[in-house]
Amino acid sequence: MNDKPTNSVVVVCPTEYGGHIEHAADLAIAIARHRDVRQCLLVSRPGAKDYLGLLDFPELSILELLPARRQPAAGLRGLIRPALQVYDLVVEHTRLRCFVRELGPSATVLLETPKYPFPQLAVGPDAETVLFMHNAKPHVNQEHVGARQRVLGWLERRCVDGVQRLVTHGKTQVETLAGYTDTPAVAVGLPTGSALGGSREMPGAAKEPAAPYALCIGELRPNKGVELAIEAAGQAGVPLLVAGKSESSELAEQLAALVQRRPKVRLRDEFLAAGEFDTLIRGASLVVLPYTHFNAQSGILSKAIGAGVPVLAADLPALRDQAGKYASIAYTDVNDPEVFARDIDAAFACALEAQPAATSGEQDTTEVQWDAVAAAVLGRDTAMRNA
Repeated sequence: MNDKPTNSVVVVCPTEYGGHIEHAADLAIAIARHRDVRQCLLVSRPGAKDYLGLLDFPELSILELLPARRQPAAGLRGLIRPALQVYDLVVEHTRLRCFVRELGPSATVLLETPKYPFPQLAVGPDAETVLFMHNAKPHVNQEHVGARQRVLGWLERRCVDGVQRLVTHGKTQVETLAGYTDTPAVAVGLPTGSALGGSREMPGAAKEPAAPYALCIGELRPNKGVELAIEAAGQAGVPLLVAGKSESSELAEQLAALVQRRPKVRLRDEFLAAGEFDTLIRGASLVVLPYTHFNAQSGILSKAIGAGVPVLAADLPALRDQAGKYASIAYTDVNDPEVFARDIDAAFACALEAQPAATSGEQDTTEVQWDAVAAAVLGRDTAMRNA
């Protein structure tokens, strides 16, 4: 246990939009309110302030210190983009090191990603380094990774081994981390609510569809099993909305072709702003999580639980671990088309008949959950530690 007071905490999140920066902001707010912390600073890229909107938390400062994200380009600029990204990583290390040095020797730096292969070079030798490892095992199928992914994986391992402590979501991921690193790790639950919604202008808020619908939502990746859900919903005649941006043009074309043959399935292949994302989850009759492989904890499952929405999920240990005693969840074999179709039909019918789950006291529960995560980051909680 770390009982030494912490002067300053820096939360570094190089992703300036989506669930990643929302997680970093919620966590930074909880850290800023901890009795042992004088100040908490959230460091990201240009665009983070606009995405997060109007935050009413004077304890928290948001600094767009990291270089702007380089967008894909054609021609010569596209060819040299990888080299420019390496240059940007060097710039990030340099800026972070100078910034942390100004805060003094008692600073703690929380990295929200393992993209910094040499963390002590990034923050200096005197700062305490903590890594929030969201995905102890990559989402990609390790049997089909290329040379680039293998190099990136090796660099991430250097970060994991180079920090002083790890924090991750769920006991399953602690066990995974223990298999390849000696860095001590602590597991925390993924909170089911957010402090951000009531304190900012939610960009992109929109009304959900009028008719009842099942929902697959979030970034569309191969491991999400969305194509399996489309087939199952189509076979069962369940109205399904698939909403999120495809990871690749190939996947986008595949999903669009599937949906054309399934009149009750709609596809919105686009980035969803935070307000619309939350609105669609709250308005859904059923949230479907058809992961083919997944070892982390799902932000979508967390939001569904917080909103009291019924869930049909792939029968995976990580999802069972995360859901805990949540009553409105069922599990299915997504790799068996007949079973999946039967289960999505039954779950949707049951959801239409069920009463909305109670969510009273959600804000109080949310604050307690995030306080527990903040305590783990600060080393004040030794529960479920692997060393």
